[in-house]
Amino acid sequence: MTTADARRARAAADIDPEVDEDTGGDDMASATPLYSPASVARRLGVTAATLRTWHHRYDLGPTGRTAGGHRRYSPADLQRLDTMRDLTTSGIGVAEAARLSHQTPLSPARPSPAQSQILDVESLIAAADDLDQATTGRIVSDALLMHGVLTAWADLITPALRHAGERFARSADGVQAEHVLSESIRSALSDVVRRERRWHSVPPTLIAAPDGEQHVLPLHALSAALAELNRPSVLLGASVPSTALLAAAARVGPTVIFLWSHAPATARRIDLTDIPVSPNLALPALVLGGPGWPRPLPRWAAALVEDLPAALRICIDGPSTP
Repeated sequence: MTTADARRARAAADIDPEVDEDTGGDDMASATPLYSPASVARRLGVTAATLRTWHHRYDLGPTGRTAGGHRRYSPADLQRLDTMRDLTTSGIGVAEAARLSHQTPLSPARPSPAQSQILDVESLIAAADDLDQATTGRIVSDALLMHGVLTAWADLITPALRHAGERFARSADGVQAEHVLSESIRSALSDVVRRERRWHSVPPTLIAAPDGEQHVLPLHALSAALAELNRPSVLLGASVPSTALLAAAARVGPTVIFLWSHAPATARRIDLTDIPVSPNLALPALVLGGPGWPRPLPRWAAALVEDLPAALRICIDGPSTP
């Protein structure tokens, strides 16, 4: 892992990765959010040097300003940069892509998620209750696009899922709404992974849940968070038998295997004592997440993480990270 990778991972874990912190109260209260070059580069999956080149050679630079006079990217700038990135990754030359980016009409401006975060949670819950999957999908996708996976997961997705779970615990009601919500979240997170990227040439993180475990949205969130940093993963998903997990590990040679268990019953079904080692690769670190794992941890486990930022850091830096 490079120093730059580590820095990006820690930044993504510790702050809102999109809205610039230097904008101040007046800018946060305005109708136009502003974004720092670092957050824009992370969101697009390009380097800061690429952004500077697009700015100076092709006039695709920031047009907004903070209260302190610092130049920042506006939502309109982001739309043009999105077009530029999509065109260049599709094989169109940089100069032609820049020309088309300037000519492409902009979509109508959308409210800033930073302003309407509480409203968005309420709207997401209401849309799920109405079984309006188009709206639930749009709300989640917009939050992922504007805020990034870590912030959207903590401030939008988790509160909505917690509401659905608490309602079911109280009255055994709303299963259909919870399913619409969960499927919309899973689909939006998968879209993040499917986006065209310049993936780092490193072994993928292998992500799975034990046999019988069906609560796997956190696994999709981890896969998407890794993808935002251009880090590959292989997501096996729900209910993976130990034999299948071991076979996958032998095939892809991961440096980290992340296992999620929501319930003790599923955690007891897996034993990775005899995990194979791929040729020329070190033994993968077995990292656990979720409330189902026993204490003390199984002897084959390297670490237990408590939340998504910690899972992201350890999957990139390894279990020796404090």
